[in-house]
Amino acid sequence: MTTLVSKYLDPNNICVINGGYEQSTALLDCHFDHICFTGSTSIGKIIASKAAETLTSTTLELGGKSPVVVLDDANFLVTARRILWAKVMNAGQTCIAPDYILVSEQSEPKLIEAMKQVMKEFFPPDNGNIQGNKLTTNKGEIIKLELNSGAQPESSDPDTLRIPLTLIRNVKIDDILMQEELFGPVLPILTYNNHHEDIVQCLYHINQ
Repeated sequence: MTTLVSKYLDPNNICVINGGYEQSTALLDCHFDHICFTGSTSIGKIIASKAAETLTSTTLELGGKSPVVVLDDANFLVTARRILWAKVMNAGQTCIAPDYILVSEQSEPKLIEAMKQVMKEFFPPDNGNIQGNKLTTNKGEIIKLELNSGAQPESSDPDTLRIPLTLIRNVKIDDILMQEELFGPVLPILTYNNHHEDIVQCLYHINQ
């Protein structure tokens, strides 16, 4: 990107600066008309605080939990197709990918069966897997911790460096999977009994 931008675009209008924490911090000391940032909430807070010193406006696209709420009268096959299309794209590594599912206890088996059917229709066995040791290790640790707490994965292979789409059942709202954006093909499923109260309580707790 650095090579192509400098080759084809006017450097007075756009430039690419490579670096880490030191370079990013130094950039915040410059006075910009507007700051756009995509990344973690913790870094977003630092940028917002720094931008406030000069009253610089910001656009912050931060990591978060994107829920999918499935109701009992849903068309489960259509729902499964839409969820999986969004979740498996780029191995789940998109900012708007579904991060967890809320579904009633009675409808959970129907949804899981529909998702298994759609996976067979949509994707070959080697599609939608994470590439890269660090990210794979992180997700593997999350899956292992969830297994230790009693959560049940529908599919996973901890002995490889490739993670298929993994549905994890029996997840609680305070489990480690629910603490941060997953950014990978790991999809927790939470169940509810009372349609309104349980959903509102869950969303409120997770988004605190």
